[in-house]
Amino acid sequence: MNPKLFFCRKCNQHKEDSEFWFDKRRGTIRTPCKDCSNSQKRHVRALNYLQNKVTKSDIINHYGAKGLSDEAVEFISDAILLNRTIKSFNKPLIKNFDNFVVLFCPACGNFNKINLPCEIERMIQLMNNYQELHIKHEI
Repeated sequence: MNPKLFFCRKCNQHKEDSEFWFDKRRGTIRTPCKDCSNSQKRHVRALNYLQNKVTKSDIINHYGAKGLSDEAVEFISDAILLNRTIKSFNKPLIKNFDNFVVLFCPACGNFNKINLPCEIERMIQLMNNYQELHIKHEI
């Protein structure tokens, strides 16, 4: 008996039916193969751990030990904290005062004057769109 070949939409390869999970509700196989499904789940678990458990000092120590520059380590830690803030619905607060913009991050407590690359209304729309995509895991 020859096994059926199915196409995995994640790794773009044809694989045997034994390499796919069977969905009992629909009575068919799931299109991502077992390897791709498991790697995606591992990735999501690692991101959830990183987003919820790791502190800024942990991030700085981890990436600092890898020999990255201080600017790169600071950028990575700020990106992780910003993602944590967006994921937990604690949006950074942005206020426009006369000629400057002030940003307050509820995750780390920093309060800074910043220069935005575009007007504040456009930046808020971009952040809202990013949050909607992040919640649906389409990124």
